[in-house]
Amino acid sequence: MLKVQKVFIAFLLLMEVNWAKFPAGFKETVSPGTFAPPHVMSNMYPYYYKYCASTQRTPFEGEGGGIGGHAFMFLSKVCIDKRKGINSLSPLVMCEDLPEYKSNRKKLNNPNLGTGITVDSYLKNTIYMNVPGLDLFLGVGLLNGKDILDDSGRNKVSEYAVSKGATNGVLFKKEAYSWAKSMEATEFSDKLSKQRDKEKHIEIAKIAFGTGIAISYGRNLYCVNIPLNKRLMKKMVEESNEDRKLVKVGEKYRGRFLSSGVKKKAVYEWDMFFKNCTHLAINSLAKVTGIFPPVMTDLPLFKQFTQVAIPANYFVEIFDNLNREPIDIDNYWSDKEKRRVFQESVNLGEGGFIPQRPGTIVEKIPLYGTIGNPHSKVVKNKLNRLFKNNDYVLQVLALSGSSRKKSIKNKFHWFKEKVKNPFQSAADFKEWFSNFRTKDFSLKSRITRYTTAGDKREFSYYHPQGKRTFEGLSDHYRFYLNRYNQALLKVGMRKKSKFYKDRWNLSKKGDKKAKEYIKFVDDFNNYLRKQKKKVEQFLR
Repeated sequence: MLKVQKVFIAFLLLMEVNWAKFPAGFKETVSPGTFAPPHVMSNMYPYYYKYCASTQRTPFEGEGGGIGGHAFMFLSKVCIDKRKGINSLSPLVMCEDLPEYKSNRKKLNNPNLGTGITVDSYLKNTIYMNVPGLDLFLGVGLLNGKDILDDSGRNKVSEYAVSKGATNGVLFKKEAYSWAKSMEATEFSDKLSKQRDKEKHIEIAKIAFGTGIAISYGRNLYCVNIPLNKRLMKKMVEESNEDRKLVKVGEKYRGRFLSSGVKKKAVYEWDMFFKNCTHLAINSLAKVTGIFPPVMTDLPLFKQFTQVAIPANYFVEIFDNLNREPIDIDNYWSDKEKRRVFQESVNLGEGGFIPQRPGTIVEKIPLYGTIGNPHSKVVKNKLNRLFKNNDYVLQVLALSGSSRKKSIKNKFHWFKEKVKNPFQSAADFKEWFSNFRTKDFSLKSRITRYTTAGDKREFSYYHPQGKRTFEGLSDHYRFYLNRYNQALLKVGMRKKSKFYKDRWNLSKKGDKKAKEYIKFVDDFNNYLRKQKKKVEQFLR
């Protein structure tokens, strides 16, 4: 089975491998580890989902992370249910439903409030860890930007993580422990059982450092923030709790070729192909907002081939779907999931909801300790003595995600046009694969457009002192004012079309589908006008 997987992974790499070079979001960072102020994001958009794609974790000593980087999500105003114990395995709940926040509503305004959700291949008894607090999860603010990050700093952060319950209840597999590589399973269990609880948890925190805890201390991060409303965040919590459940032993599970096998062990079996960190991070978003189809997991091999999930791919996928695709009424009507999300909001008296809205902002959070462009020879990394600044990440042609209407044929056509003849011989392939200078940096221009200062559409924001600010927020809202105007023009054109007039005539005769369409057009038109008015009020 493993050999077959490797063959398919090799085939994916042959289709297209882009070592996407993520340029720095800052020209010069004076205060490393700063980004869009959480208090501004939290005040303007209290309930937001943050998706992050990261570069490879590359320590100075020991084993590094995979070439695909890492993907994870943060849910604002979502907490671990402390009524079930301060435990990383406890379910997620809305913070406001907990007694401590009901009795003190001001605590809900804390911009750090929320939970990070991250997968680690070393996890044994759960699919993901719940890490409380934006600061602990991303690492921003734990050190002041002047402190050196060394073993002492990692110990300090790890102890803080344990005190917050980030590791409580979590079990790691034997291969996570460097000292247990040559041990038998029984010997490993005996030694682990003799450790004190605090010692166990601190060791787990150290292993998770840079992957689940203080992530920006081990990698460069590229994140996109997506505002939601309270109801949708509750649904996000429900989906996240459901996604965490392990497949039971004996149930249908990953198999060979076209058939399914059965689950043999009561542990989480991470797999780059069948179920990785990206699958979990984007599926809740897909189900709640409908922006693209969920990515299926644990399918038979040939079916799983069309459901590859790569962190960098989905960073671009999410952003393109929300901030680059036009707000098109025909798209929302023809896509059943997007239509469902919108109509559900209308029926509940919210007036409608689409994820293409102001506040969908991209940010770059640099590796702690780096100052300057990580690709230049003058980059400084004197503060971080644990991790190297590796700003490359793998991107392959994805057969999953994107529009529900975009066929595999069209995706391959895009690939054919992009890479005419990348390999003429084995020697050419070897050079192309090993020499960064000859590779296609297709993601480079896109990430540059999203994260550097001076972007005409102000998707992200830059401060001369290196602090992420919302100085460009007015331009961001002007851009959305233009988008809403374009969308309203499209609605107006649709109302004058023969298709609309035919539906209107049918609706008068009692045709249910025609009535639904006419109502949808009216509701969508009203929604756009209200959103446009809000933007205009903001710009006054």
